[in-house]
Amino acid sequence: MVSTAESRHHIETDSGQAGMTTINYRLSTDFYFQIKIKIDHHIHGAPWEYGWANYRRSVWNGWNNGCNIIGIAEHGPRLNHRVPFRSLYFADFDHYFNTIEEIRLEFQGHCDILTGFELDYHPDMVEHYREVLPQLPLDFVIGAVHSIEDWIVDNPVSLKNSSFKDADAYELYHIYFNAVREAAETGLFNFIAHPDMVKKALPHAGMKKPDNLSKLYRETADILKACDTGIEVNTRGLILSDVGEFYPDFEFLSACAQAEVPVTIGSDSHDSNRVGESFEEAVDFIRQAGYKKICYYKSRRITFVEI
Repeated sequence: MVSTAESRHHIETDSGQAGMTTINYRLSTDFYFQIKIKIDHHIHGAPWEYGWANYRRSVWNGWNNGCNIIGIAEHGPRLNHRVPFRSLYFADFDHYFNTIEEIRLEFQGHCDILTGFELDYHPDMVEHYREVLPQLPLDFVIGAVHSIEDWIVDNPVSLKNSSFKDADAYELYHIYFNAVREAAETGLFNFIAHPDMVKKALPHAGMKKPDNLSKLYRETADILKACDTGIEVNTRGLILSDVGEFYPDFEFLSACAQAEVPVTIGSDSHDSNRVGESFEEAVDFIRQAGYKKICYYKSRRITFVEI
């Protein structure tokens, strides 16, 4: 349970153009938390960069930061030649699962270690995932939209060289959220990572987030609910200069709360020191949006925790 004094976060509404409302979310300082469980459902070890020992290092740091539940979700094989970022290869699977199992046994009774993947949604990969995933010892699977055709969403230079280079911000949001909906409709994923990552691309294209997204957000939240697919509040956005806020924004999170879409919390840490970072702020953000519970996934089944 959570006990609060005066909230650290305040929500302000400003009237925008054409009757739209802009929701601003800001921090204050007079706040304290007491919660019995601390979840980081989305961490990486990136063994190709930091070595396999980074998984254990990350878990230890998370446990030392008070985490009770940690979900390791390495990037699974992308099979997309356009993506410049590395991921696990199929040949790494045995080492990956064995490493996590050893860590799980070491921390048993002290911190619950969950085994997962973060998989890029790509239409050509759906049937392959559908065949392979049931054979793997997974507690959860995260879906992510990192690329759409020739646009690598989190690569700053990609948009201007893609087939979407002439799209405006409103069109880009619709393109991106359509892919999020398609990912949910596959039924493959427990939850969607950084569900509005599209906003990361905007500053590099000289654009700002459009105001008229309410209908898009509501419709997307309804589809997520119908597909039994959750979302995460991803704290990595806070440390990125081209984002500067949580994924997703407050308006979309509120739409998901109203639609009763399950929500969890992930740091999306690649740096082992970030595991469990900004959890308390994320819980408050989630409560302000209207949620009473967060969730985690074990053996592909959901468990809710009151906040």
